[in-house]
Amino acid sequence: MNKGFFQLIVIFLLIIVIMSLLGVSLSKLTENPALKENLSFLWNWISFILKDFLILIGSIKK
Repeated sequence: MNKGFFQLIVIFLLIIVIMSLLGVSLSKLTENPALKENLSFLWNWISFILKDFLILIGSIKK
């Protein structure tokens, strides 16, 4: 369990380093209104799908 968590943190840090090397500024990305709108849209869809999936899993286990 701890090994997977550690790998996830390393991958996350590597992604940030690669983005920095490519010249991508995370603070400027968060200020972009189009990106905010797209991420909000994506998050709404993901939460909608996960809710339906969890309801389906709950009904199968009963």
